[in-house]
Amino acid sequence: MGGIVEIATAKPSRTFEGRASVDLGDYATRNLEVIVNVPVNDVLQFRVAAISRRHDGYLNNAPQTDGDDENTRSGRVTVALEPSSQLRMLLTVQQTTLKGVGPVSLDIPYIYDANGILSHEKPPFPADPRTFTYATSQSQNIDDTIARWSVAFDFPGVEVSYTGSYDNLTWRHAADSSPSFTEPVSYRQNEFPKTLNQEVRASSLGDGRWSWQAGVSYFRESSSLYSANESPFDGGVYQPTLAFAYGIRTTSTAAYGQSSYWVTDKIRLTAGMRVTRDKKSREGEYFFAESNEPPFDYTHVPQDDAGSWSKPTVQLAAEYAPTSAMMNYVRYDTGYKSGGFSSSGSYAPETLKGIEIGTKSLWNAQRVQINASVFDYEYSGQQIARLVPFADGRVGTKIVNAGRTHIYGADADIHALVDPVGLLTFSVAWLHARFTDFVVDDGNGQNVQLAGNAPPQSPALTIGFGLEHAWMTAAGRIVGRLDAKFQSGQHFTIYNYADDCQKPYLTADLSATWVPIRKNVELMAYVRNVTNQRVFTAAEEYTFDDSYRYAFAAPRTFGVKATYFW
Repeated sequence: MGGIVEIATAKPSRTFEGRASVDLGDYATRNLEVIVNVPVNDVLQFRVAAISRRHDGYLNNAPQTDGDDENTRSGRVTVALEPSSQLRMLLTVQQTTLKGVGPVSLDIPYIYDANGILSHEKPPFPADPRTFTYATSQSQNIDDTIARWSVAFDFPGVEVSYTGSYDNLTWRHAADSSPSFTEPVSYRQNEFPKTLNQEVRASSLGDGRWSWQAGVSYFRESSSLYSANESPFDGGVYQPTLAFAYGIRTTSTAAYGQSSYWVTDKIRLTAGMRVTRDKKSREGEYFFAESNEPPFDYTHVPQDDAGSWSKPTVQLAAEYAPTSAMMNYVRYDTGYKSGGFSSSGSYAPETLKGIEIGTKSLWNAQRVQINASVFDYEYSGQQIARLVPFADGRVGTKIVNAGRTHIYGADADIHALVDPVGLLTFSVAWLHARFTDFVVDDGNGQNVQLAGNAPPQSPALTIGFGLEHAWMTAAGRIVGRLDAKFQSGQHFTIYNYADDCQKPYLTADLSATWVPIRKNVELMAYVRNVTNQRVFTAAEEYTFDDSYRYAFAAPRTFGVKATYFW
């Protein structure tokens, strides 16, 4: 139980080292990565990392530019300063840009029966679902600058640390939202959030029976937003027909404490509590054109809103370690997610109560690791996004609260070194997730009870398998690896229609890596999604443009990667 979520990245070390890699593959994949660690002395060290990732679109969207492409560049500089054994400082600055088309969806026009009722069955797909076009060009232009810092000082028996980060994000995106090619509509999004995180923490040092930590954290985000449906008029000039213009401010403060005590050499008890207070405010409006042709007069609808929420959450845990190679545990947690407001109204906080019982163990001289757990979670007011009509008949996104959601299941994870086979990994997760009370408006003014439906993206069964084997040859070591995943069917919306369902699928990745003897290089060949499965990342009835909308994970890809170490 704590405050800021830290992003784990490698820190500078006191050894001069680095690596550089080139990755080339189909779809004109060309990925570059360079990492260099430069120690000035025992007090000051630098680490510099840079990547460039590019590939052409996985979709054929001619005459528009192909979508599902990648064009990413990122650079990071980390400075570590340790003036004494008690004082440690770390500063990281990272700059990232994403350009290109970005994710693109297949839109299939709605199908109605003879009575004009919308079909919820999965529509017929094109012969090649990855070949389609759209009416307006799509693009993304994202620029993100992040600074993170930390300072820690060791007092006798206590470490005091201060951690913070600042994130300045510019997010621009243009997506096609056209009902037809004769009615082109581009949905253009512009958001500019600026985020500050800060935390002060004190924690115990040493290996005594009693350990503790306590701290306070502060989060602030200020964002301006302008997003609009725009259509070409008067010689192709795009003008808004529906737009949202907001200024949003969010703050969150929290205080927390946690303590653990070894009752015996084998039993440890832990208790923690966190009190969080959140505030959100929004000033702005949405406006829409009163006619279909310019010059436009607009109706302006104020969207000013504000709210505050506060909630204590707790964690209780007991651990039993009968040996140094086994730890069994039981834990009870409560969780909280603040309320807020979307373009179609406000929503309440989401709360969670959960219990988990598990075990972690090592066997056969630590050559086998087995982790397993069972869990039971009860959500109240689970926040779910859905499309709803505005008062003027247009459509917007609304977050609603499900009355109650019950989730329980079990999972297990096994890693085993088996001679002469190699490294085997196996994981299985069984999940039962259902709304137990969820009344929503069906869009026609009628309430519908969705109890018994599964929440979005909650497959009942997920199985993973991995096998890694090494062959020693006169030319060096060759490491082959297989990773496979099976997932049962799942739905992507709260309605659990046939048109939002992903069927069960099996995917697999293969790779072979050659490590020459006495050479600081690695050469790898790989194939990802060997089975070339068509896997959805989204599936919904998209009321914005009256279509069934589908987005896809990457198809089968292959390539080679060379890495040099020094």
